[in-house]
Amino acid sequence: MDGVVPGESQGRGKVTMASGAGATILLGASAERYRFLVHAFSTKGLQGTQCVYAVTVRYQKPDGGVGQRLLFVGESTNLAQDLLNHPHMACLQKHKANCVLVHEDLNERSRRAKVNDLLNKYVTKCNQ
Repeated sequence: MDGVVPGESQGRGKVTMASGAGATILLGASAERYRFLVHAFSTKGLQGTQCVYAVTVRYQKPDGGVGQRLLFVGESTNLAQDLLNHPHMACLQKHKANCVLVHEDLNERSRRAKVNDLLNKYVTKCNQ
């Protein structure tokens, strides 16, 4: 599981992960575990990516670990394009987004169900 610590949310939008981890797990309200790859907040390498994604702010915790605060959860058929034209970019910038988590999924119905599951668990700043 790549040394990943599951989300601690309880509706707060915080996710804890091991320092240097290339992946993290988000738990849905259903208790389903979704594995996300961690990327810098950019479009590099994401052209054409069909996925569920979460935009986050990644930060250093006082204990030396790394945490992430979820800002937005969505789904995309072309993540690079959607990030370039994101309807909530002002909110993401205001909250200093610096990371995007990517869970690839080619099925639209499955992506929407996963987004709903995650939004039923986490409260995000920019999904409103």
